[in-house]
Amino acid sequence: MSSTCEIAEGATVTVSAGSGNRDGGVGIVSKVNDDGTLNVRYVLGGAAKSVSLRDLKLGDHSLDHYTRELTKYKERVDDFFARPEGGDDAYSRKVSVLRLDDMIDKKNKEQLQYVFSKLLAAP
Repeated sequence: MSSTCEIAEGATVTVSAGSGNRDGGVGIVSKVNDDGTLNVRYVLGGAAKSVSLRDLKLGDHSLDHYTRELTKYKERVDDFFARPEGGDDAYSRKVSVLRLDDMIDKKNKEQLQYVFSKLLAAP
């Protein structure tokens, strides 16, 4: 976005993750600041202040955002369950079970299904 006049209070925007915006996400512009940044109230709760125009897109791009986050999660799980060449397979499984709670949001159905598919995969 090149100027603040393109985005007004009440506009729906998608804030990218990082750069002080926590996890990012879809929100509503609550204020256009004098310096050209925006204050955003996230649809799922929380807020971000002084969000730069380069850190957001106009409109709801939640599917893109969710897909990126899910891809990052799956890569993390894949790395965790990777069996080292010539490594002790039984040990790898024990370590996986011990650290599973660190990797999973038990309320997220897709995460549960993905992790269980990895756990139950044939060696």
